[in-house]
Amino acid sequence: MSVCAFNTLPVRVISLHPEEYDTVNKAFRNTGFTNPISRFVAVNGQERQVQLKEDGIVSIRALCEIDKMKTREAHSSIPSWGGVGCYLSHEALWREAAASPHGLLVAEADVSPLPDALSKATAAFDEVIKALGGLPEVLYIGFSFSLDSQSFQGVTTCKRTMNRMMGTLCYYVSPVGAKLLLKRSRPVEVQVDSYMGYCFILNPDTFRAFHMIDSVIPQKAWGTSIQTKRVEDLAGGGYENGHNPFDKIVAFLFGCLFILLVIRLRSIV
Repeated sequence: MSVCAFNTLPVRVISLHPEEYDTVNKAFRNTGFTNPISRFVAVNGQERQVQLKEDGIVSIRALCEIDKMKTREAHSSIPSWGGVGCYLSHEALWREAAASPHGLLVAEADVSPLPDALSKATAAFDEVIKALGGLPEVLYIGFSFSLDSQSFQGVTTCKRTMNRMMGTLCYYVSPVGAKLLLKRSRPVEVQVDSYMGYCFILNPDTFRAFHMIDSVIPQKAWGTSIQTKRVEDLAGGGYENGHNPFDKIVAFLFGCLFILLVIRLRSIV
């Protein structure tokens, strides 16, 4: 398989809203990315839930967790119809990558590239290609953390991912990698980052996934609009029982602060 320059790879940004894409596109351009960048309109899990149920696209376990149990049995489980939409958005882009000459970069709508992201990602991409003698199946540019990784053949910019990566903020996927991911992508049962990790575990000899030592494209906010309560009606997002745990924490802290202020005022009086 022929290789390519990192800055020629298409970047596909998953977003529900045009303004989100505009913000991410601007952030990439402001940090020097010259790659062709375009928007992928995210799959709306909430709007498609009836069809998804009827077509059997979601596994019976995930369906029970989302619709009946209103909770998830494991961290890897799908938390909401928004999570299903997120998974299906990535899956659609794997199909694009599988049909492309060199693969593509997948980015989510809440990323914010660091100033040196392009230079560091280019160095990592080139170093891994040199070590492998060809394209890696997956290379994570932006992520949260890895559960298990190993050094690889003197590569200094990356480690090989042997288990699940948390966070699919931004990653490269090759045509071969995309085909491997598509092989067992249905029915949908776990979150997309966990699914990708399970593929690495099942195919240690053929699925060569890597992650950079440091994420150069982190999140700028907690959670994409595909899954958060902020656009729950559109995306099917939200959390168990319809409450965002972060909102609960903030409310609790403000409540404590209010009580302390009342106690302080009474002591003064």
